[in-house]
Amino acid sequence: MPTYNGEKYIFEAVNSILEQDFKNFEIIIVDDGSTDKCNWFFFKDNPKIRIFHQEHKGISAALNLGISKAKGEWITIFGADDIMLPGTLKYFSKITDKTKIHITDCELIDADGKITGKTIRKKIPYNKQRDAIQDRMIGGGGSNLIHKSVIQKVGPFNEALPYGEDYDYWLRAILLHKIYIKFHHIISNQYRIHDGQITKQQGMAVVGLLHNIRKGVQNENT
Repeated sequence: MPTYNGEKYIFEAVNSILEQDFKNFEIIIVDDGSTDKCNWFFFKDNPKIRIFHQEHKGISAALNLGISKAKGEWITIFGADDIMLPGTLKYFSKITDKTKIHITDCELIDADGKITGKTIRKKIPYNKQRDAIQDRMIGGGGSNLIHKSVIQKVGPFNEALPYGEDYDYWLRAILLHKIYIKFHHIISNQYRIHDGQITKQQGMAVVGLLHNIRKGVQNENT
């Protein structure tokens, strides 16, 4: 769980994981040089939570640090402003395919936690995903589950990117390594959309960056 100045929502995010009925997990929080007043001592007495601090290097660097510290075989990347719905980790515990990236559906909520919609993904056959990912038809928002063997093949998140790191990762997985996405029609989390998000702040700049990411990975694939 990477976080930067996430004091407003992080306690709710962490509690939504701690309250899961499946209990064999750890939570790794990476504080990306926050300057807010988050009380980290709130988490330190819980043996399931480990906290790491770094200078402000961006979300990709925070993700890479967190993944490097993970003890388990499976990784779930979770936003510090999102909410994990009951039963999610129990569902994840039954997934056995280590060769795919597993992505779920989600509900959309606003800054106050009001449900504003949902994201239900169309299941895209593996042989169509190369085209779909280049057309940005495979988006974020839902929870994900990735085996460490996949991460070892695809490599670390691109620390040169200020945002769009998930899109870059899925692109590299599919185009360069033929590691495909398995869609699960379970609403596993609530994805919060609020003014503090980098992508919300940057607006149309995101579109340009995603285009550049796609072109860069396409060039690597040629």
